[in-house]
Amino acid sequence: RRYAMRILPYRTVADMISGVVLTFVDISRITEAETRIQELTDSLKDRVVSLETLLDLVPVGVFIMSTDTPDQASLNRAAARLLGRDEAAPTPRMLSSELPLHAEGVMMPRASQPLLRAAHTREPVPPFEAQLRREDGSSLDVIVTATPLASAKGKPPGAIAAMVDITDRR
Repeated sequence: RRYAMRILPYRTVADMISGVVLTFVDISRITEAETRIQELTDSLKDRVVSLETLLDLVPVGVFIMSTDTPDQASLNRAAARLLGRDEAAPTPRMLSSELPLHAEGVMMPRASQPLLRAAHTREPVPPFEAQLRREDGSSLDVIVTATPLASAKGKPPGAIAAMVDITDRR
């Protein structure tokens, strides 16, 4: 068992020190809880690292937007490659959540952007074809889909989009 000890002077009504008051509080459960919290935190960090590694390995462009920062999205290595960016850049790789997508040669309006639409409507965005404008000015034909992310509290914490290059299939 673990105890916290507190020592205070015992004062009389005349404000004279007349002794000592010792108090002991059993902190065993608090210490066990702190240990368990640390174990869970470490486990969660390990899972996050594993998930980030997995996302960087998949050959599909993945874009993740948080409602905390709705104007930015993080992207995996494949998404950086699709955009013509340095895929070796350190994580998190960030980008505007308004993706450089065009339909029939026209930039998709903000309301139609898959990440923003999925987060706003809380509904999945079915797969659709579009053109992705790369940073060097070239374009790729892609299929894009998005869905809101789930949370235990009911409010979606953001959205996730997946993008696949279909240029060679045309």
